[in-house]
Amino acid sequence: MQKKSYNLISSNLAFYFLLAFLACIPLSIAACYIFFSALLVMFFYQLARGEKWPKLPRFFYYFLIFAVFTIISCLFAINRITSIKDSRELLIFLLFPLVYTVLNSEKRVRLSLYVVLTSQVISSFIGLFQAYNIGITLDNRIKGLTSHWMTFSGLLMLIIIYYFIIGYYRQKWSQKIYFWLPILPALTALGVSLTRAMWVGLAAAIFAFFILEKPKLLLLLIPILVAVLLFSPPSVKHRLFSIFDMQNDTNRDRIYMIYTAWNIFLDYPLTGVGPYNILEVYPAYKHPQAININMHLHNNFLQILAERGIFALLSFLLAFFVLMKDLWLRQKKLVEPFNFRSRAVFFMLIGFLIGGLFEYNFGHSQVKFILFFFMMIPFIGNKE
Repeated sequence: MQKKSYNLISSNLAFYFLLAFLACIPLSIAACYIFFSALLVMFFYQLARGEKWPKLPRFFYYFLIFAVFTIISCLFAINRITSIKDSRELLIFLLFPLVYTVLNSEKRVRLSLYVVLTSQVISSFIGLFQAYNIGITLDNRIKGLTSHWMTFSGLLMLIIIYYFIIGYYRQKWSQKIYFWLPILPALTALGVSLTRAMWVGLAAAIFAFFILEKPKLLLLLIPILVAVLLFSPPSVKHRLFSIFDMQNDTNRDRIYMIYTAWNIFLDYPLTGVGPYNILEVYPAYKHPQAININMHLHNNFLQILAERGIFALLSFLLAFFVLMKDLWLRQKKLVEPFNFRSRAVFFMLIGFLIGGLFEYNFGHSQVKFILFFFMMIPFIGNKE
């Protein structure tokens, strides 16, 4: 009998590397990339040995189309070196086959989900300690061990949505609390992070969830909102009300960015100005009344349109449309836990996309790491 060859990417070693990678996402971007690179080496090594490419969900291939248009945009960029250098971020899309291949059992999936939750709880407490130490101010916002407060809050928002919905579907209150208790520090940290885009994304996801699941429960949000207004620190209240203040400089700049993005698109409709080149052209396209010159356009869709062109944006939208459609169909026909995971990721994506109307959260590599991980979870185990 022929001895079965050793599959490195499905081994325990690869699984431990993946767990370490997931644990490091909010805690150390350097360590995160080290483990991710090691996993890529294992994956390509196994492919070179004749392992077949995994049969991935169809949304992945629309993201590949997006990657192709991104590469084309790099070739026609106004600064090709910058675009090509920074588009190494496209390697993050390989996380889809990595997760799909390494997490080849329900036990591995569950353990990976626990690791993600635990690392985010640790990150939350680090952020809360920073808030206690430096106060809650816009001048020095908390960011945990990430490089930016938007990355920190973007990660928290995704975690809160996913585990809140998973906890909601547990039958016993002890099981609900098992998921809900750990996200309380994350929710608190998100609140004192003063990141309005992620607040809006979280609110949109939870609102959509209750509308589709149990509209009457929306009444419970009223006392919660009242409590938030009564007991929140003044800086949080001020930041919350500033969402509706059209005289706020940053709010007005967000509107002016639509003007900037549209005019860049008119001049570069097919390939955009190239990834990571917005800052180079921003002064020339800046609205006369805009105050700031920005590195990006604080909106996923405007950013992709202006820097990568119309075809990249269409493929980006199509990938999310196909993914959300498939998740919606799966959650209707699958059994526990696959249906609950599909629902949780579906509403997580709503939060991500709504938050992405006010922040370029697709530009944060750590956010993409955790987002792509969760995107694959509903398709693992029950691979219908």
